[in-house]
Amino acid sequence: MVSALFLDKYLENFIFSALELCGYEYSAELAAEPEAVVCDENNLENAVSYCKNQEIDPPIIIISRDKNTNLKSVSDGVSQIRFLSYPFLLKDFLSILRMSQAHESNKMPESENEVIFDSENGVVSFKGKEVRLTDREAILFDYLFKRRGVCVSREELNCAVWDRSRPESNVAEVYISYLRRKLTPLFGSGAITSVRGNGYILNI
Repeated sequence: MVSALFLDKYLENFIFSALELCGYEYSAELAAEPEAVVCDENNLENAVSYCKNQEIDPPIIIISRDKNTNLKSVSDGVSQIRFLSYPFLLKDFLSILRMSQAHESNKMPESENEVIFDSENGVVSFKGKEVRLTDREAILFDYLFKRRGVCVSREELNCAVWDRSRPESNVAEVYISYLRRKLTPLFGSGAITSVRGNGYILNI
């Protein structure tokens, strides 16, 4: 059962339809031990409080219409939190939902289920698999990894990773595509989400 909490009824109905298409049962309230919680930023604190009080750790997927929403302060201390900006592709939603789910019965030990980044050697490891990044890919990944769940703009990446401020530069898009290709075998196609006209979010 997936719990879906939205103040915006249109968005709630859209999520319900998406869950049905993906083959998931859902509830418009917080169900007992939900497989996942999908909510907007206005319901995030309730979702986090409920999960902590019930001592459960389902993935929490935040859907937002606001491209500039910064949820890091609210989501601190939550181990499985993902962000998706509306409108989004159904395949991205399904990929994040599947990638985030971890039932108590088949959870791996924390050390094995943790994303490990060896910045010195440019190696990303997850569930016994690893990929090696080039020097520039590693710098880009490190920047995004430290800001997981937060939208990072192309301009910010240009300045921070390449020390370039030209808005017309497409170097960030090029290296994001390289990074996506490298990360897909570990995390699936939803590891990096594009927020149209605003930037990128690392969802691992």
